[in-house]
Amino acid sequence: MSIGYKEAEATVQSAESLNIKYSVVFQCRYNTPSVFVKQRIDNGRLGRVKCARVILTWCRQDNYYADSDWKGTWDKEGGGVVINQAIHSLDLANWFIGSDPICVQASLHNRNHKSIAVEDTAEGLIKYENGALLSFYTTNNYLIDEQVEIMLLCENGNARLSYNEAEIKYTNGETERSGNHPQMLAKYSSGKEYWGTGHAMQINNFYNSILGRERLEISGRDALKIQRLICDIYKSGNFEGKSI
Repeated sequence: MSIGYKEAEATVQSAESLNIKYSVVFQCRYNTPSVFVKQRIDNGRLGRVKCARVILTWCRQDNYYADSDWKGTWDKEGGGVVINQAIHSLDLANWFIGSDPICVQASLHNRNHKSIAVEDTAEGLIKYENGALLSFYTTNNYLIDEQVEIMLLCENGNARLSYNEAEIKYTNGETERSGNHPQMLAKYSSGKEYWGTGHAMQINNFYNSILGRERLEISGRDALKIQRLICDIYKSGNFEGKSI
């Protein structure tokens, strides 16, 4: 939305005052494994998330930053691995937990990209109003883009998911699994090259909301929640781990 919360909030307020549809792309919410887990949290089968973790280990080499004048800068990008790569995984965890953060503690580091000003590694702990805890570790210093791992410890079982698959183990011994369906990938595979099916699915929802056929699923107001969380991670990290 923006590199600052106030600017993002002002944009949302302007859209609302003019009755304009405004949505922010968080395409990973539309991944089949994400929907699968979210449904079981919301219907009570998996129950409330008590504790969660996000691990993202990807690869961004120096030429990734050198090829653009905005990447790796505070004034144009607003940060590094947190705001650019990890934001979608943190959004998923935040969405699953379904509560407001009340305390953010984070550490930011540039361990291997001395040509840029921003962080290439971050870790932290987020405490939520409903008592849930979210731990995260994210870095751009891995050799490959490994599968993101999100782990949820819930009232009635545990869920482990990536962008491609999910597995739920219930306390009663039952197990459920889900993955991205080949027919879905085929349906949304045309056009510009990108990962997964979520972009097209969210864009379809946006169009249909304009036509009055569907409710807008991710509004600007909804997206402000993760915008605030990202900004608080940077505030805490830049103040040497002070709680925000």
